Amino acid sequence: MQQNIGSIKQRWDGWRLSVRFLALLVGATGVALIPGGSRLLWLGGTPYFLLIGLALMAGAVLLWQLRASGARLYGLLLWLALGWAVFATGSSPWPLIGRLALPVIMGSWLILPPVRRRLIGATMTPFTHVAAAAAAAVLAGFVAHGKFNPPPLDPALRIGMSTLPDIPFDPATTPVDWAHWGNDRGGTRHSRLTQITPQNVHQLRYYGLTALAMPRRDT
Repeated sequence: MQQNIGSIKQRWDGWRLSVRFLALLVGATGVALIPGGSRLLWLGGTPYFLLIGLALMAGAVLLWQLRASGARLYGLLLWLALGWAVFATGSSPWPLIGRLALPVIMGSWLILPPVRRRLIGATMTPFTHVAAAAAAAVLAGFVAHGKFNPPPLDPALRIGMSTLPDIPFDPATTPVDWAHWGNDRGGTRHSRLTQITPQNVHQLRYYGLTALAMPRRDT
């Protein structure tokens, strides 16, 4: 009788249930990444998101079985995600928070002592090793970001992130087609077209206004 009660308590242990709930979250994240990652790879993009999605699915299975290898696999993926986030965004805080907040929160749950004691084959990793691995990921991300991610050419993409450089204005090189906000990259709103001038603008005539028909809603 006491053995049965102990088995029931072990089965309904809240910490164990929390690990399995976390496994469901990790698996759902992997399922969400796989379709988009597959399409991105099909279009010639990076295989990173597809591989991460598959690895998260494997980690979710191991965590559901309460195996410490699932926590170690998730830690490795979190280490890769840290380096990738720094590589993709540099030191911009908000993009980093958007990429890392949820994975870090889920990973923090796995290092809690009550959780680790319930994982099969768990061993304590020194904090210095974890800090050194995180620092190495950040350093590698910064090096890769500086080498492979030059700043965008269009200053509009850097609005709110850095000071816009002064762009010299040359009317002779202003585009004819209105391809940017404000016509050119400097936003001068200047056009080289000369058919309409201040001297003949008064000759323009009004030819009417076409109203867009809106669909009726039957009440």
